[in-house]
Amino acid sequence: RGARPDSASTARASWLRSEMWVACAEEQREERMRMHTKRLIAYTDAGSEEDAEDVEASAPPTDPAELAKPPKDVFPSQVPAVVRHAAKLHAKDDDDEAYVAPFTHVRDYMWRRESGVGDFLADAQPSLLVGMHSDQATEAIIDVALSLSVPFAVVPCCVHASTFPNRRAPDGSTVVSYQQFVDYLLAKHPSIQKTFLPFKGRNQVIYRTID
Repeated sequence: RGARPDSASTARASWLRSEMWVACAEEQREERMRMHTKRLIAYTDAGSEEDAEDVEASAPPTDPAELAKPPKDVFPSQVPAVVRHAAKLHAKDDDDEAYVAPFTHVRDYMWRRESGVGDFLADAQPSLLVGMHSDQATEAIIDVALSLSVPFAVVPCCVHASTFPNRRAPDGSTVVSYQQFVDYLLAKHPSIQKTFLPFKGRNQVIYRTID
């Protein structure tokens, strides 16, 4: 429906966004397959301890220069032709970019707000931050959202206690369990709340709304 000339703006935006997703997937296909194969080998009998360490994220870098580096990869590298064509059909002036559904995929680690990735995100001026089982980035998503004063929702999963050994629960203990991690995140701001999503597994969602 979104491809029709008389389509509603919401349907058109959904279609254009899906086309952008396809472009991102196509550009990343080779690299994703390489990394997927690397992970498969690392966790089989054919892999060594060095292979496993190579595919796991290390601790957050402490060198400010390393943290300040811009994102490694940003996709898509260019707006797909079909999206540009659709934008021109619906443009009311020469600025057809305004009619392209905004979409950017950044592939990199986001360790904290004070980083190149954090700066990139801040410049994007997001209206909402969401993390679904976002592993090492879970805490950073909350910190960035609090820094930018935007609402957020994250569904924590893995704790990664060895990656973040300095985390402390409200009672002063080291954060090692899932529930300790949830309590640690809730303690970041008095307005942060939690509830549960309707699926099995780690389904606690931690969120903050802003009026």
